Amino acid sequence: MAEVASVDVAGTFAPVARQRLRWTRTTGQRVILGVNILLVVALGAGALAVGYLTQKLADVEVLAVADDLTAAPTERVVSAAALEVVEDTEPVVTVPGQSTTTTEFVLPAPEIEENYLVVGSDNAERVADDNAILSGREEERANHLADTIMVLRLRPAEGTASLLSVPRDLEVRIAGTNRIRKINTAFNLPDREARVSRLINTIEENLDITLQHYVEVDLEGFRRVIDALGGVAVCFDGPSQDSGSGLVVNQGGWSELDGDQALAYVRSRKLKVQNLSGRWENVSLRADLDRIERQQDFVRATVSQTFADVVSDPRLLVSILNIASEELSVSNTFTVVGDGSDLASWFRGFGEENLETMSLDVYDLPVTEARNNEFRLGMTSRAEPQLDIFRGIELDDVVPKRVEVLLRGPSAVRGPVRDGLVGIGFKIGRQDSKSDATDATVIAYGVGGHEAATLVAAFLDGGVEFSRVEDVEGNEVVVDLGPDAIVRETPRVLETRAPPVEVPPTSAPTTVPADSTTTAPHRFEFDCSLSTGG
Repeated sequence: MAEVASVDVAGTFAPVARQRLRWTRTTGQRVILGVNILLVVALGAGALAVGYLTQKLADVEVLAVADDLTAAPTERVVSAAALEVVEDTEPVVTVPGQSTTTTEFVLPAPEIEENYLVVGSDNAERVADDNAILSGREEERANHLADTIMVLRLRPAEGTASLLSVPRDLEVRIAGTNRIRKINTAFNLPDREARVSRLINTIEENLDITLQHYVEVDLEGFRRVIDALGGVAVCFDGPSQDSGSGLVVNQGGWSELDGDQALAYVRSRKLKVQNLSGRWENVSLRADLDRIERQQDFVRATVSQTFADVVSDPRLLVSILNIASEELSVSNTFTVVGDGSDLASWFRGFGEENLETMSLDVYDLPVTEARNNEFRLGMTSRAEPQLDIFRGIELDDVVPKRVEVLLRGPSAVRGPVRDGLVGIGFKIGRQDSKSDATDATVIAYGVGGHEAATLVAAFLDGGVEFSRVEDVEGNEVVVDLGPDAIVRETPRVLETRAPPVEVPPTSAPTTVPADSTTTAPHRFEFDCSLSTGG
């Protein structure tokens, strides 16, 4: 088994072998039973007979790729907020602070959160011959490329989800090869399960996230789902068109898109909008990245406008089930729903506000001969906190890899502590042999650093005191090591957290008179940014 980077319970990344899936029935496996290219469609059974549901799900194409998927972590990532602390009743002071206890801290097992790889296949074999989507590609209609790649993370306990779009032009190393290519080429193999397996492994290895399930639908499946939903309303700034995808919208404002036009909209890479002077403007200067934004807007619009109906209208649910049985392909990690009412209840309260969407943060790579003169994208450093969400680390979590520790103390003590903290995942900044500590270790922090200080304290044995200072801020802490400082492999229960540093009040901002601002005239007939609904 290949060595790949993984997240351990301390939030650090180290080369370890992924634990491949051994399937048991979990809540997460019952949550989603169908997805179109852009929208997760719940195939719940609350108003249907379980027998009919079972019959329809039995017709869904199942791909034997479980061995390529990875088991979801069963333990929470250690973060400052998750630490167990026995708060003192006495007021918290600065130095000297409160000594910690040595009680073992065991993280509670969560209701398992899982990641779903959602793929829209660029297979147009069953698209009608006169559909504009086939323009210029009639001889390639049986090609298989991952036209849309998304990773969905479900949080059953919270009733929320996050959806990450991965640009198909992202440059990666294709799993099982030494080739550096666009990520969607990992999907271009003639054998169905082989191409799915290679895409799964390519994403896990390059993005360092684990995947538990796989769902795929092609162009025809997407078109049918939107028609079954009765269409989806989308706002346009003015008459819009894309001759490459076949999109034609004759006026600005809200337009109800049927399956064909919705397909043309989400696949548009060269969208043009007619401005007030009658000139057609290209509003897709970023091509695939602008298309991803439209896809995510379409996801939110579909959830907002139709999702409640899918899980509450028996006739609509039957229609979606019929389409799913004919159009979806899923990994052999799904199990038939045993309690349809629970599943339907979970989705009944799901709305646009429960879905967080984002696109992987990328930048343009140079077009060179080594890259076959292709346009490709690379990941920026801002992609890392996005990917953390799909590793079970939220944007505001304070975990070891987000904390920088400045160590001070004699090398005999500092060396082992440094190595221990690095092993857990902490970043080590400046080091100094001089320390102001006497008996206890002193952890100094500034504005916004109280959680980072608490987290470091939980991994240090021996007396620990907190000190608030002005010359550090954020998740940076200065640790003056006491003679008995030792790094623990697991966090302990603390008597108290480091108290937040109070920020002195600032003067109120100057109010700008309302008549001193000007608004640039809108160049289109309709301003969708000011519109709230269709």
